[in-house]
Amino acid sequence: MHSSVIVGRIEPGSTEEVAGVFAGLDGEPSGTRNLLRRQLFEYKGIYIHLQDHTQESLTEVVEHGADDQLATRFYEWHGHPVTEEHRMYSTVIVARLDPADIDTVAKLFGDFDNGTELPHTMGTRRRQLFACNGLYFHIQDFESDNGGELIERAKSDPRFVQIQQDLLPYISVFDPQTWRSPADAMASRFYTWQVTA
Repeated sequence: MHSSVIVGRIEPGSTEEVAGVFAGLDGEPSGTRNLLRRQLFEYKGIYIHLQDHTQESLTEVVEHGADDQLATRFYEWHGHPVTEEHRMYSTVIVARLDPADIDTVAKLFGDFDNGTELPHTMGTRRRQLFACNGLYFHIQDFESDNGGELIERAKSDPRFVQIQQDLLPYISVFDPQTWRSPADAMASRFYTWQVTA
């Protein structure tokens, strides 16, 4: 399963209308060619369009003029296998990241994911990190729709605290004036579709 993230702006109060447009598109077989799952998120006016698809559809995303809004994946990790990857649930954390620090952040997560059991313990099945125009998108997939709760439960674990401290020099909060806890960095999902067959 291959993922792409398209980033844009969304008008306040327009999530229902946007979800309706995609519900119509996803109801047509021709609109979902090569697509396994689509999720739409909103975070402080940022629109995050996460698609899981076959390799062939990656070129379709770019050919439809979205290449300047296509985030770059710079890290991917897979946890314990799942039967149907496209039936997982995603959480998306949004922050700021200097492109010069991408390799360092990828290494920190590589050491964390491969060197500790915490990602498995908290139920993470896949982690992907994307960057686009100074923004950072941290996507975690879970088998159930309570990923935010699982992250909250893990945040007092010393290993979780350590990775947060290690990342602090490189990843900054999107809006320091409104940020109170890691939960404030989580985007809201307002639409989900997945293939039925």
